[in-house]
Amino acid sequence: MGFFGGPGPPGAGGGEPLDRAREACAGAMLDEDPERALEVIRAAVARGANPEDVVSRVVLPSVDMVQRALRGGAGDALARQLAAARVASAATSELVGRLRPSPARARLILGSARGDRHELGRKVVVACLRARLLEVTDLGADVPPEAFVDAARERGAEVIGISSMMAETARGQAGCRGVRRLLEERALSGRIRIIVGGAPFRADPGLWRVVGADGWAQDARAAAPEVERLAAEVRGPAPALLSPGRW
Repeated sequence: MGFFGGPGPPGAGGGEPLDRAREACAGAMLDEDPERALEVIRAAVARGANPEDVVSRVVLPSVDMVQRALRGGAGDALARQLAAARVASAATSELVGRLRPSPARARLILGSARGDRHELGRKVVVACLRARLLEVTDLGADVPPEAFVDAARERGAEVIGISSMMAETARGQAGCRGVRRLLEERALSGRIRIIVGGAPFRADPGLWRVVGADGWAQDARAAAPEVERLAAEVRGPAPALLSPGRW
């Protein structure tokens, strides 16, 4: 039977059923109904869908659909994006126990630059990254350069993410420039990358290079692949597998 019409055969949950689940989940997120969204996600697994498929084909695309629908919106658009990202983060956390064990795709230290107390945009990014199984430590707002670097060393993070919503904090010495200086002083530039984001970087797409970052993300949706790319630079290529008989 169909996905919402009753139990299907063992292993049901691929193809069309997951398409329907994705549409239903995104609709619930847009309606600001997190419980209904979580029910859709749980039902997909209960009816036989692979948890990894539910994450990659239902949960994450639903967040992308919501973000596209609300992009450029006024008023509560950002808050609604945050609510959708939190649902995705909660659902992914719930499904992690059912997933095949694997190392984090990247470890990130994230915070708003010193002097910047904006919270909402950064929280959207945190929730989206966690939903994509990235290990994120959120230091909060008004974070000094030393705190970013110390936390990255303590947690073995490959990437530091710095959010700035004001030109002063984006360009100032207490933001990315200060973090870069400390990484160079402590000989850590080869082990830790910096990603930046926020309104000043959207207004001036070349600003990230000026302040010494290694990359930037226009929004929460673009942040995950860029963080993974930077982490992969630090980790280097995976070791080659030996051919049979070559030890």
